[in-house]
Amino acid sequence: MDHKHSADLHYLWWLALVSIVGLLIYLLSHILTPFLLAGIIAYISNLLVTRRAIWKIFRFLGALLTFSQLFGFVGLLLALPANPVSLVWLRHVRTQYLKISLYNS
Repeated sequence: MDHKHSADLHYLWWLALVSIVGLLIYLLSHILTPFLLAGIIAYISNLLVTRRAIWKIFRFLGALLTFSQLFGFVGLLLALPANPVSLVWLRHVRTQYLKISLYNS
């Protein structure tokens, strides 16, 4: 009789454990995670208010995609320092192009 009684308690402990874990998972997925994500999204959106900041992010992502396609993994590592260098070089090429007589005629 004692063995059956302890087996019933064993199942009750498992039922209590599963219900507590289920309750914690429910609270995490339906209350805590949306609350935290809303705060994170609000913080990031406040940082990205200006168009200049958004343009910088798109320029950085474009550099990552371009350099990774051209040079692979090494391109990913070099994308951040090479991005401003390539922008300065492109501005120089543009100003030189605008100075030539073929463009001005």
